[in-house]
Amino acid sequence: MGCYSNAILGMLNAHNMHLVPRDVLETLINDLPEKTFSVYLVHDCFGTHANYCEDIKKLYLTIMNRLSHSKIYRCFLEDACGDFLNNPSSARASNLDLGIRILTLSK
Repeated sequence: MGCYSNAILGMLNAHNMHLVPRDVLETLINDLPEKTFSVYLVHDCFGTHANYCEDIKKLYLTIMNRLSHSKIYRCFLEDACGDFLNNPSSARASNLDLGIRILTLSK
């Protein structure tokens, strides 16, 4: 399963809309907050007006949930933990264990 971002909504037009599955488009549109708001990014942080914190929290959790169920998360774990999947005695075993526990909690 892939992981689509709401960012693609701004890039779609009549010529490329058919490239994204209809159910994915419907999910992305339905997950949008009722009212638009600004999000400010500074390095590795983001913020918004206090009235929209719940909307940001919901979007963030939705994105993290989608990532955890996608192939992207598995690739991230393999990159972060190296060869542990094939070599359990790897020095980075604790990193993989932590990643698996996070993945399990997000389901």
